[in-house]
Amino acid sequence: MKKSKLIITIGILLLLSYIFRDYLFKEFWIFGMLPIGLLGVIFAIVLGFSILKKKRESIIIGLLVILSIITIDSFSWEVFKSKKVLEAYLDDDLTGMHLILRENNEFEIRSYFMFGDEYFHGKYNIRENQIIFHDRPYINDFIPDTITIVDEKIILKFDQDGVPNTQFANYFEIRLNKLNELNQ
Repeated sequence: MKKSKLIITIGILLLLSYIFRDYLFKEFWIFGMLPIGLLGVIFAIVLGFSILKKKRESIIIGLLVILSIITIDSFSWEVFKSKKVLEAYLDDDLTGMHLILRENNEFEIRSYFMFGDEYFHGKYNIRENQIIFHDRPYINDFIPDTITIVDEKIILKFDQDGVPNTQFANYFEIRLNKLNELNQ
């Protein structure tokens, strides 16, 4: 019973740190991953000893914790999401962004930095060659609520004369575009 309490405690702490991993990473950067790493190692050791000593109750609890983590993680698996209709990247020296538009009119933006990621998602619509975000696509106004597709680029800004600003880090480069198939 002592091993069962230990694996339950460690398993719950591991699950909580896994559920709140984005928050931990955002607040503590790389150190935010330490709880998951340490608890994961301790959990594996305790589960290993439970298996060696054939503690059935602890093994079942350990497997339930592992199944819970897999279930939580499965919500982000591509196989369960709507089909991609557009995928584009904006690369900078130390940062970048990955934009995905899906068939069900949902968008995802992953902004990645040297030490972390931020995710934004919501609804969008297409009007001619413009993508209109109904939900805020980024933490500030770097990405406006309406952006324009010009050739193989998604333009964020235009200059005063209406010419697309294609200077460094002012546009997304389109790598997958099935929007025409969507409109047929």
